[in-house]
Amino acid sequence: MHGLRGREMTTGGSHHVCPANECQQGLTRPILMCRPHWRMVPKVMQRDVTRSWRNAARLAKEPMGDSDRVQAVRDYLVARRAAVDFVNGRLAHD
Repeated sequence: MHGLRGREMTTGGSHHVCPANECQQGLTRPILMCRPHWRMVPKVMQRDVTRSWRNAARLAKEPMGDSDRVQAVRDYLVARRAAVDFVNGRLAHD
């Protein structure tokens, strides 16, 4: 599962924290969230995040219309938000 973890659309070396509520885990690799929180995300959502991130990253390198790139980024942001909201919802009920 190492290569399919949710990833941020950033260049390598970026620094951010896990977006799960009250998690202060620092992340230096371009991943979406820390491993414990990523494992809370259902597999189908993990696939959506990974697939949409890869598609947006691929389209960013290809010569094509801006509308395709914008839609790919929107798709990623929707998948990302769903995964973060799912984890935060689970944390609120624990």
